Amino acid sequence: MDSKQKKTLTVAVVVALALAAGGVALLRGGKRSGESEPTDFAGMLALAERGNSAAQYNVGCMYMTGEGVQKDLRKGVEWLTRSAIGGDADAQFNLSALYASGTGLPKDLSESVKWCRMAAERGKTEAQHNLGFAYYKGQGVAKDRAEAAKWFRMAAEKGSAIAQFFLGDCLYSGQGVKKDRAEAVEWYKKSAAQGYAPAKDRLSAAGVK
Repeated sequence: MDSKQKKTLTVAVVVALALAAGGVALLRGGKRSGESEPTDFAGMLALAERGNSAAQYNVGCMYMTGEGVQKDLRKGVEWLTRSAIGGDADAQFNLSALYASGTGLPKDLSESVKWCRMAAERGKTEAQHNLGFAYYKGQGVAKDRAEAAKWFRMAAEKGSAIAQFFLGDCLYSGQGVKKDRAEAVEWYKKSAAQGYAPAKDRLSAAGVK
């Protein structure tokens, strides 16, 4: 592994909060720990035990996937939780996904939303569109289309095709925001340009080429 980067959580966990949106809880990207980087599990564990949140995240992922250590979902969740409590947005986002799917711990949509919100507030785009969807559907939180539109817009402005599509829906029918079909079409176009099929369908239905 490249220990200088955060591990990718390769467990194929579908986020319940974003099923209709096609969301998948796979971590992307990486952070450096800021310390001398270990090259094996034992070294990463030692760094994690010293409180390094990136290393804690890595150890959690390694336990979840069985990379360099025997697979252990319980320990994986424990280390991801430590990292999430330490403020790591990637750990918070993936912990949210695990609660949503019931992987390694009891399924709990309210707890999922709690961690999703933390990651969203730290600017994680995937968490922002998942949180928007939670409010949009009322999953794990009271339905609130205005709050949904707010989070969709945050993620949409950062390029999330899913969020662009749902923001378009909110604007097109005036759900939680003032109806503005012209702006809705623009967001559908942005989403469709990224290959998001539902947005293409909306444009086709609206007679927009």
